[in-house]
Amino acid sequence: YTESLVVPLSLLTDGEWIWEESLTYFVAEHNFCPPDHFMSYLRERNFESRTPSTEQVAAILEALQPED
Repeated sequence: YTESLVVPLSLLTDGEWIWEESLTYFVAEHNFCPPDHFMSYLRERNFESRTPSTEQVAAILEALQPED
C-alpha cells in the first residue's frame, strides 16, 4: 500500500485575495509559512472565511484573463 498525496490545483478567494489551494497542502504537509502580509490579513479577520460577492468573483475572473 502506497499513500500518495496530491497537491490541489484550485484557486481560492475571499473577494480581496486570491491564493492557490495548494497553500493549505504546503502548510499542512511541509510546515510552510505563508507570507507575512497574507498572515496579517488573515489575523485581522480572525481567520474567518468570507464568501465573495458575485461582483467580486466577476472582477477576479476578469483580472485572471490574459490580455490581448
